[in-house]
Parts: sequence; C-alpha cells; structure tokens
Amino acid sequence: MTDIAGGILPPASFWECRVIGACQSGAGRTLPPSGNTRGTHMGKVAVHGSYHADNFGDTLLVRLICDMLAEHVGRENVALAMPGQPAEQAAIGYPVLAPEERGSVDLLVYGGGGYFSQHAGSLLRTVRATRRRNRRHLDWLPQFAGSRKAMIGVGVGPISFHRAPVRKLFSACETVLVRDAESMAFCEDYGFRTRDLRQCVDLALSLPVVPGPRAGVAIHLPGMSPEVMETVLSALAAHPLGRSERIEAIFDAPPTEGLEAWTADLQRIAQAKLGRALPVFPYPGVDVLREKLAGYELVVTCKLHVGIVTIAQGGKVISVAQQSKTPRLYRQLGLEAFCVPLAQLSPARLTEAFAKLPEFSVRRDVIEQGIGVIRETVAKLVRQTADRDRLAEIA
Repeated sequence: MTDIAGGILPPASFWECRVIGACQSGAGRTLPPSGNTRGTHMGKVAVHGSYHADNFGDTLLVRLICDMLAEHVGRENVALAMPGQPAEQAAIGYPVLAPEERGSVDLLVYGGGGYFSQHAGSLLRTVRATRRRNRRHLDWLPQFAGSRKAMIGVGVGPISFHRAPVRKLFSACETVLVRDAESMAFCEDYGFRTRDLRQCVDLALSLPVVPGPRAGVAIHLPGMSPEVMETVLSALAAHPLGRSERIEAIFDAPPTEGLEAWTADLQRIAQAKLGRALPVFPYPGVDVLREKLAGYELVVTCKLHVGIVTIAQGGKVISVAQQSKTPRLYRQLGLEAFCVPLAQLSPARLTEAFAKLPEFSVRRDVIEQGIGVIRETVAKLVRQTADRDRLAEIA
C-alpha cells in the first residue's frame, strides 16, 4: 500500500488494534496468568492528553498511547478521561468516559505532550496559561481518586509559576516517564517526586520507518514572519533541493485568522526566490498528513511533531525551533546541526544546516531503547493493575 507521494504505509493493523476477547473470571470462568496482559482481567483504562485543539501532534500522541494500551486490555476498555475538542476526539478514535464511570477506572494514564511546561510571556499571560493548564489537566483529578496513575512520555518544564498542583500529580503517580534529559532535570529541580521516574523518548518516535522513495520538500512555517520565510526560501533556493519539482507548503492544524495574508506573503517570496508559486495543502487530518510526511525528502518545519514524525518515518528535517522543547529532541537524537532556534536564525546558520543534509543520521539506538522502556512500562502497569484487581476479587 502506498501513500500519495509513493511512500509505503504501515499495515492497517498498526492503527487498528485487534479487540482482545474478554477474559472470564468467577463461577465457571478462568483468570489469565498474571504474566500475560493480553485478555487481562481489568476494567476501564482512562487516557488523558492535550486534546483541546485540533492539532496534529497532540492528536497523534493520544491515539498512540490509547492504541498501545488497547493491545493489552482490548480497545473496548480504553477511553478518554475527560471531554476535549470534539474534532480532535473524533480523530483520536476512542470514546470519552462517561462521568459516572470516572470513579471506577482502574488505571489513569497521562499520555505524551508538553502540557506541563509554559511558554515565555508576560506575567498576565503566564497566569492565564497556568489557570488553563490546571483546568484542563489537574482540577478534575479527584474524580479518579481510586485509580492507579501514570504518565508516559511527557515533557516537563520550564514551569515558573504555581508548580504545587503538578507536584501533587507526580506524587500520586506510580510511574512517570519523561521524554528527554531536560525534563528529568526540571523534575529534580522542582522536587517532583514519584515512585518510579525514568527517561524515555517522545512516543511519536514509535512510528515505523517507511521505506522510500522520497521526493521533494515540504515547507511548514505556519504563522512565521515574512522575514523568516524569506530566510528559509533563500537558503532552499541556493541548495540543489530548491530545484525539486515538488516543493509544497503544508499545515498541521485547521486555518487560523490571518492565513490569507500569510499565504500571500509566502507566494510573493516563493516567486522571488524560487521563481514559482507553491501548492498549499490545508491540514488534511492526522492520518493523511502522516502519510504525506513519509513521502518528502526534506521537511522544513517550525513545529515539534511535524519534525518528529518525519524523522521517525525515515525522512530528513530542518527545524526552525520556536520553543525550547524542540532543540531537546534534536540533541537527544544527535541532530543538533539541523535545529536552528528562531532567535538565532540567520542565512549563515540555515545555509550550514542545508549543507550538512548528506550527514543527516538519526540515533536509532536511542529511539529503540526509549520506545522499549515505554512498551515495557505499559505492559507492567497493566499487569500490576490486573493483579491488584485479582486480589481484590479474592478478598
């Protein structure tokens, strides 16, 4: 099966977990062995993440952890913990837990994302963002008082304001896996303690490598200034890839205000630097965008997960990093030369990154080890939760 750019897609089973037959217990029923999590005897698993805006990276991360849990407990036993943005919930593909079920959930898992960090800004903006973070991710936690809790693949820090609620969540978790070394350092600095705190990698790196062929360049710079776009397209024009037949502009979220003016600036600059206008592809949804990213030879992006998904599937990326979380990922994978922070963007820095593209080589050993930690931890959480339920039934 091939995508629209000729790349081979993973099998459908990658996205569609097989429903495990419900296990039997009690009179005339048999419990599975405690070491086997398939068909495990346990109730609902609730998953939470940053699904409050229709956004490619956040949608993908929640779906991936839901799918991984469903491999162990059955798809019918996995649900989203709380309501979010309807379109994003639909894209994730799992139902929202009914309010009356929250008190009987066996396991609550916070999935990947950087929602326990904050962006630089004014004090007022920080206060508003903190209130929004607490409302979305923390205030409802008492409704799951009887659930075991874990965090898998989260990014942490910086948090300069009102850390106490986050610290309380960490204390309630039996396991926390953070996605990079900087997150580990922030946890230690802030006194975020949990029974089991370890490092993994971003869960989106679990996507399989997609064999070629790859062709062309994707420009993904939503909201970037004309000066940034001019710097990027000038560097591309000076590189052989600037003569590619396929150079396209892509989006990872629905249109926002100002898109028409941004597109006009892009086309004006593309005409001046590349001698042509660029095809523009609105956000097509998580699956189609994932497929498209697998088909490009190079993606130039200002967003974290557009880059991560491209790297995971075997493509090359040059990142114009808007946030501090992005350089962490590129350092982790040995790709520092291909991540230029926005504040340091210059023609020289970007030209150097383009010149080094033949040396683009990902630390696959880091990915394999980190994803292995995630898979082992998920299996252990399910097994231990099922064992706890087994003992409760016996008692």
